[in-house]
Amino acid sequence: MDPQVKWLQQQEVKRRVKRQVRSDPQALYFNDPIWSNMWYMHCGDKNSRCRSEMNVQAAWKKGYTGKNVVVTILDDGIERNHPDLAPNY
Repeated sequence: MDPQVKWLQQQEVKRRVKRQVRSDPQALYFNDPIWSNMWYMHCGDKNSRCRSEMNVQAAWKKGYTGKNVVVTILDDGIERNHPDLAPNY
C-alpha cells in the first residue's frame, strides 16, 4: 500500500430492490394538459417526432413514479473543442 494513502474503503456491490409501493389507480391515469407537447416522453406514439424511447410509460405502469428521487446534472462548462484547450484536453 502507498504510504501517502491515509485511508481507503473497498466498495461493495449493492443490488437495487424495488420497494413496496401502494397501488394508486389515479397515478396510472396521466392527465397533463400539455402531454401532447412532450414528444420526447412518448416516442412510441405514431405522431411522435422522437427518435429515442425512454420507456417512461412502461415504468409508470410498473409502479415507478419517481417520488422522492433527486436527479442532478453536473456540467463543467468546459468547451473541450476550444482552440486554447483542445490540444491539452
